Amino acid sequence: MSDSTGIFRLGDYEVKAFRLLSSTGATLDLYTAFSELKIFEDIYSASVSGYILITDSNDNFSTMDLHGSEFLYLKLDKPSLDEPYERYFRVYKIANKIVKNKNSTAYSIHFTTEDHFISNQYKISRAFSGPADVSVLSILKKDIKTSSNKIALRNFESPYGDLNLVIPYMNPFQAINFIASRTMNENGSFFLFYENFDGYNFKSLESILKGNVYKTYNFRPKTLEKANPADSFHSIDDITINQNYDTLTTMLNGGFAVAMKNVNILRRQFSVNNYNITNRAGYPTLGKGYPVNNYTNRKGDSVFTSFDAFTKYFVTTTANSDYDDQPNYSEKFAFRSMEHALLHNCRMTVSIPGDFLIKVGSIISLNLPKFAQSTKSEQDLDEFYSGSMLVMGVSHVITPTSHKTHLEIVKDSLAETLSGAANNSELEKAKNE
Repeated sequence: MSDSTGIFRLGDYEVKAFRLLSSTGATLDLYTAFSELKIFEDIYSASVSGYILITDSNDNFSTMDLHGSEFLYLKLDKPSLDEPYERYFRVYKIANKIVKNKNSTAYSIHFTTEDHFISNQYKISRAFSGPADVSVLSILKKDIKTSSNKIALRNFESPYGDLNLVIPYMNPFQAINFIASRTMNENGSFFLFYENFDGYNFKSLESILKGNVYKTYNFRPKTLEKANPADSFHSIDDITINQNYDTLTTMLNGGFAVAMKNVNILRRQFSVNNYNITNRAGYPTLGKGYPVNNYTNRKGDSVFTSFDAFTKYFVTTTANSDYDDQPNYSEKFAFRSMEHALLHNCRMTVSIPGDFLIKVGSIISLNLPKFAQSTKSEQDLDEFYSGSMLVMGVSHVITPTSHKTHLEIVKDSLAETLSGAANNSELEKAKNE
């Protein structure tokens, strides 16, 4: 931590407030007692959460009457940045308490948002109609009474069409996710509801992928030379490639091809529409190239034409044939499955200098070199791993001396198209073995 103006090390940060607020009115400064603070954001989660590791030498557990009705007040900033991370959190659990010696104990304090806590205290049972974003805002304001500071209308996208459904006795966040699962934009892109640094977001994946690039990060091997912070703000400290690709799982989850079986119960009609990734040629993605090429198996099919690998049913009850002229919802549901599957085909975890402003839903650009011997002063970029990435998860790790940010990033496509499959004799022998 730095107590003076300006950043001298990339891990510098300023603690402007780090207090535990008891329901009895007592307050406790945690800065001198904590060893680690972690704050988590997830694009599939409706709330920010985290925990603090504490060493307690004053029996604060008893004197503060800690029992799960406390609040944590954080106000953290980078030196001279003046854009603080300021939040109140609800403490809900104290765990892993260890007696270190007769004078001290250690334990973890777990926290989430007050909205999350309230959402689990109540249920909703009522009908909703009209635009889905209006229904979501109604739940946040009426059922949770969310602070206006966490609701910015620019983060709530208007979906395609109106909503007509009944929420069957769900808690508010469950109800919102239920609504999101039945909401799409004009192109069939599914919606996500999540919380990040900006507050709540209700957006289609398409609009997220169209977002501006927050920052471009470069990977540089560590050297013995003292790093210049001004040159290293855009550097990656560590990188783990969790998954290069998983063609089998992506295929089985509908990432490459989908067979949509359409059933109209009233008209007793049945049809099958086959869709694959090439049908989404104009659909927004993070790159222009497909994550597989046109290799065909011994039966002459590629993963693009293996429609039976993933089957989805679309059931309708319309008696009027005029509804057939409405947008092809069958196609849109097929594309939703592709989006979900492709987002998990390539995943990485990277560590960057602590940054409170990066958030889930951001787009970053990654420059990774080819990890091979080279005589060039500048290594060529790896085409598979470099390019635009979606931030799916953010974890801020703060200790008394430093701040690091870990990102879970994914990509659904490649910057360029892969080379086509070769039909040489050895490949033919391998596929027919």
